[in-house]
Amino acid sequence: MTATTLNDLAANLRGLAGSGKPVVLNDTVVGASTAAAPATAFALPPAQRLTTTGVTPAGISGPTAGVLTVRAGTASLLKTTGVPITLAFTVTGGVLRTTVTATTPDHGKFTDSPPGLTMFPFDVLTVSGAHFVY
Repeated sequence: MTATTLNDLAANLRGLAGSGKPVVLNDTVVGASTAAAPATAFALPPAQRLTTTGVTPAGISGPTAGVLTVRAGTASLLKTTGVPITLAFTVTGGVLRTTVTATTPDHGKFTDSPPGLTMFPFDVLTVSGAHFVY
């Protein structure tokens, strides 16, 4: 990870947001292993990293009580564009931890979004207020 503390990470993210750049969870922001895991969890193509657009400096709070939070951004994942994303960063035992919460829009069947969920019971569930958390 480029930043050595949550305060450094907060400054880095606020700088990106202030210049209108997306927040990309790549190895220059959070480190290679931290960047790869959410990309895999949200079924992004192999070389792509989770990219959150529309983040403003005001949407970045903390760190408070050991948590740095990024709100008000959106991403394209799980075959859906404009998915609201919340990022939360903590440090445990000297290791950066990232929690990503994606709020999917209400639509048709559960199988319309996450790839690979075409078996029972997912093929008969309707989606309402679903959250995917990594």
